[in-house]
Amino acid sequence: MKFLRPMVAVILLGTTAGLTWADRHPVVTIAPVLSGAGVLPMPGIPATVPLSTSWYCPGVPAGELPGAAGSFTIANTSESEFGARVTLFPVGKPAVVTNETVPARGRRIVVPADRAPSTMAAALIEMTGVVGAVEQTAVSPEGMSVTPCVLEPSPNWYFADGTTRVDASLSLTLLNPSPTDAVVDLAFADEENARVTKKFEGRVIPARSLVVLDVGEVILRKERLSVAATVRIGSLVVGRYQVMKGTEGTRSGLVAGAASPALSTVWRFAAGQKGDAGPGTLPAQERIVMHNPGTADATVTVTTFPATPPQLGADGTPPPGAAPTPITVTIAGRQSAVADLSGDASVPAGLFSVVVNSDVPIVAERALDRLQNGKVLATLQLGSPLAASEWHLPAGAPDGSQATLAIVNATGLPGKVAVKALGPAGLVPVPGLEALTIEPGALIKVDLGEFNVSANAIVVTSTVDLVVERIIRGATAWSSSLGLPVIGS
Repeated sequence: MKFLRPMVAVILLGTTAGLTWADRHPVVTIAPVLSGAGVLPMPGIPATVPLSTSWYCPGVPAGELPGAAGSFTIANTSESEFGARVTLFPVGKPAVVTNETVPARGRRIVVPADRAPSTMAAALIEMTGVVGAVEQTAVSPEGMSVTPCVLEPSPNWYFADGTTRVDASLSLTLLNPSPTDAVVDLAFADEENARVTKKFEGRVIPARSLVVLDVGEVILRKERLSVAATVRIGSLVVGRYQVMKGTEGTRSGLVAGAASPALSTVWRFAAGQKGDAGPGTLPAQERIVMHNPGTADATVTVTTFPATPPQLGADGTPPPGAAPTPITVTIAGRQSAVADLSGDASVPAGLFSVVVNSDVPIVAERALDRLQNGKVLATLQLGSPLAASEWHLPAGAPDGSQATLAIVNATGLPGKVAVKALGPAGLVPVPGLEALTIEPGALIKVDLGEFNVSANAIVVTSTVDLVVERIIRGATAWSSSLGLPVIGS
């Protein structure tokens, strides 16, 4: 992929500006060290249009799971329609190829249940001379999940958090889009120690197929389970399908999306929250779950930054007691650990962003729970190892739900932010959101429902590098995910 090296280089340079006054404190290391050289560290959009683009979606329900449904959304912000070759991979059945037209200034939604019904289906979406942007949507009785698809397979994939409690199920979706078989090894770490399970070693994933592995059938009743997938032969895209049923007051939710294709020494989260954040908000509990799949111990700091940074004194330092207090965690090789932000007294209530720093590359996820209508609604989300000045969110909120953006300034400079929505007139700024001021290190939240654009494809642009997350909330479920950064701009 010709655009890979300049994309990563430009983004790393763009993040060295720091996180406002926090970059004066040694707890924050800004430039990340990434594992997996030659692999994009997260889903993103190339700034320079390549000759061809392939998007890989790891899997959604395809009509044969009771009460569950799924789709793939292709967004086109340009003034011309384009064609997309869509290959659907239903579980246990041959791949199905269709040709789709994506209208100018519009979207095409592909529903696998209509073309390739099965319990689950993954997708490969190929375009020529254009980039587009692709997300997958999964809905079940337990919740909903809207997440980005990825641009390429990887030899390694990682999740920090999962559960196989008695009231939950955890499955891995393994998509092999290539014409030859692939072989993968899966390693796990639960809350007690690392696990090597022979049933998940040397698994053969047939050519051009999707295989779904029920982890809970082999590793029973684990509160926390991290996963590292190593592709021994061939290429794969690995995803997670986590169902939490929420019986007897436990967590309820659905998480479906791609794993992280790389490790990093820096992970950022925009939509942090503890307790009540103000009128009209819901109580929230947050944990950062981290997995160290390497052999060397990792020393990790988890630092929270308030949504509104404190005013600096004349000497350029924050007032007494305002400097962030990091939580320090040591993670042994092949183990995982949790930083409980809700249970740590040093983390103030309210809204904040989070930076995770490690001396060796790890993977980090946020587990965020909210109490709503007597249910504990839960979501899991990978952090962002990168920042960018433009982010895309192609899939709108499902019917009956509303979306909110969490936008954090990942630099030490003030900036302007514009939120644009895709509609019949094309991609246009949302009235009232054309030029939002964002201070260094600050977090702003934008309720898209108040502007009647929750269902639209959204693009966020800025004069500074950002991290952008989207929170979709419904009456009985909610979802959280990163947007797709434009990489190399």
